[in-house]
Amino acid sequence: MTATSTSTALATIQPAFTGAERLALAGFLAGYRGLTREAYTLDLRQFTGWCQARSLPLFSVRRADIETFARELEARGRARATVTRRLCTIAGFYKYAVEEELLEHSPAAHVRRPRLDYESHATALDRNEIARSTAATYDPPAGKSRSSEVCDTNTRHLASLESPAPATLPPPAAHIRPHRHKIPEPLVLAPAATVPATVQVSGHAGHHQDQVMPYARSIVAFMVLAQRRVLLLAADDFEDMELLYPLYRLAEEGVAVTVAGLDDHPLRGKKGYGPVTVDATVDQVAASAFDALVIPGGYAPDKLRRSQAVLELVRAFDEERKPIAFICHAGWVPISAKIIKGRRATSVAAIRDDMVNAGADWVDQATVVDGHLISARTPADLGPWMKALLQALGGQSRG
Repeated sequence: MTATSTSTALATIQPAFTGAERLALAGFLAGYRGLTREAYTLDLRQFTGWCQARSLPLFSVRRADIETFARELEARGRARATVTRRLCTIAGFYKYAVEEELLEHSPAAHVRRPRLDYESHATALDRNEIARSTAATYDPPAGKSRSSEVCDTNTRHLASLESPAPATLPPPAAHIRPHRHKIPEPLVLAPAATVPATVQVSGHAGHHQDQVMPYARSIVAFMVLAQRRVLLLAADDFEDMELLYPLYRLAEEGVAVTVAGLDDHPLRGKKGYGPVTVDATVDQVAASAFDALVIPGGYAPDKLRRSQAVLELVRAFDEERKPIAFICHAGWVPISAKIIKGRRATSVAAIRDDMVNAGADWVDQATVVDGHLISARTPADLGPWMKALLQALGGQSRG
């Protein structure tokens, strides 16, 4: 692996540490490539960011600090399998630093890890399932298993790895040796829509055979969606089902959902559900930080449309051509943002005249997709509405 590719991987970490700590990060990641390196980069980015927020130098971290990091991950709802993988990555990093004589002792050597009672799609992707689903990626070197090479790349909670231009980092020192064998360049997994149902897999005897993997599409889609971030706009008196269904349906697919309100007070639905915690106010978020916008209906849209910050946010999503999904009375918000003119859309029948007067090509269909605008009529249409949004996010619904 070249110094350039290593710097690119480290650009998502953006470490502000000493030279020895930076060399350890560069050297550790230099031994991996493909999905494994992406997963390890994510793990280290989260850990180094946590350390920076607490002014903890990487080589001054104690065992108690790492265990505190793990407990905070669990408190934020991360699956135990995900927390365990984070800790394995951290332990591997410090072990590498000790082997290279950059650090005297590893603080992660005796870190207690969460007890795993089970692993499933609802909590984490089992390492053997990952290995099977990516069997076409490469053949392992002699004596190595695919499972060990895939390295338990649980992408249930992968955040987006997009980052600004790579930072200029020093190349690994000449004395740093690769701590793993070289892995052949893996195949690049195609987007979910183009993944073939049948792939060629190299058998152990050297011959090729067709292996049908019926779950390949869903695995790849799951990995794609786990990197997506969605902003959900809400205010008091939202239509309960129209907020709760997308909130939990997106979370089920691994999408990170941020609930934004007009202020930071907890919200309550018009049918009594609540409180719903507000993660941020509309003044604190930007379209550039998210991949899609969701607006539930109810009485809340009539309050949201009066906020200039909300309207500017909606226009920003529209200008960036990112999916904007609205349902029922939520059509009022794009009307007030003046983005609906000339667009094909639907809504609850009660605001049909409002939509038409705003210049929309209104149609009476369960879900209407016009470019990046995804609209639906009522709670009865939540299923197809969410399927359309998941497809727009680059994944494939398993429902």
